[in-house]
Amino acid sequence: MENFLKMEFLTGIVATVISSLALTTLMYFIKKQFKTNKEVKEKQSATEKGVRALLRDRIIQLFNSYSAKKCMPIYARENAESLYKEYMALGGNGTIKGLVDNLMRLPVGNPENADNEDSSTTTD
Repeated sequence: MENFLKMEFLTGIVATVISSLALTTLMYFIKKQFKTNKEVKEKQSATEKGVRALLRDRIIQLFNSYSAKKCMPIYARENAESLYKEYMALGGNGTIKGLVDNLMRLPVGNPENADNEDSSTTTD
């Protein structure tokens, strides 16, 4: 009977140690996974902000270029709409909306032809 009690006592200690080790190991991996997830989210957020900034910059470039030319080709209009759609999907604010609205009001045309027509009428 005494051996049985000793064996039961040792089994209890071993079970406690194994449970503690398993729990410690599990907690280590959970903590490591949370850290990895946090780093991934931070990088994803930085990437989204960077892409949004690039889209914003490109829309501003389109606005500056084509508003000075007083018209824009259809492909540039479609590009501006696409850029704006993705900009807003990434959480862009409404400041750029005014620029895009002004771009959409420009007449569709080839700015190079418009420049040529203007120069031909001024040389007469």
